[in-house]
Amino acid sequence: METIKKLESEQFNISTTKRLAAHPVLTAAENGTLSVECIKRFLLEQYYIIKSDTKSLEAGLEMHGQTSAAYKDFFEFFLSGEKIASDLHSKMADALHISPQEMAEHEPSHFCQAYPSKFCQLVYHSDPAVVAIAFAVNFPAWGRMCGRFRDALLAKYADKLDLSEEKLGFVSYFAEPIECLPSLVDKVSNASRELKQYGNAISYKEIKDAVRLLQEYEILFWDGVYLAQGETK
Repeated sequence: METIKKLESEQFNISTTKRLAAHPVLTAAENGTLSVECIKRFLLEQYYIIKSDTKSLEAGLEMHGQTSAAYKDFFEFFLSGEKIASDLHSKMADALHISPQEMAEHEPSHFCQAYPSKFCQLVYHSDPAVVAIAFAVNFPAWGRMCGRFRDALLAKYADKLDLSEEKLGFVSYFAEPIECLPSLVDKVSNASRELKQYGNAISYKEIKDAVRLLQEYEILFWDGVYLAQGETK
């Protein structure tokens, strides 16, 4: 898709990719110096992100599901993914001895929760095509981060924290490419064009702004996780 290729070639996307690849959470995890509190913070914040994203996707399905079969398929697909992620999250939390009470009492970080807040805004205020294209551009970077994080945890923390590939299924789930994503995005984009052929088309700037801000907020998520590096409990 031409729009996605153009977005991927934008300087902000190239810069974000480099910043994420060199993020201290990953470098510390890969050299074995990332604190256990940081690893737990990752999961604690994800608990609230899953809850928020699930509600956002439910809202998207309710608002747009009757408008187009492509919209319905898109929101249903990612909503089912949140259910899978939630179950895998619980297993990883158990492996790290994070109790349901600890998750409920955790005070979410504004750094980490900026991304799901922006995602919610996009669902409510933007065309589904904007959401879909933003996913197409941003998910690969998130997947690479999760893949490296998983590999680092297995290499450096498996014995210390009794971790295994099965227990790290949550991050492995996101590390896997979404094979059907290009098809979903194409169908949503085509549906949007058909519905807007007599109205106002979506501008490239609107899409670019959504992608750029989501990328900045993804960096903020990892920044928020790393804030726990110096904490002890």
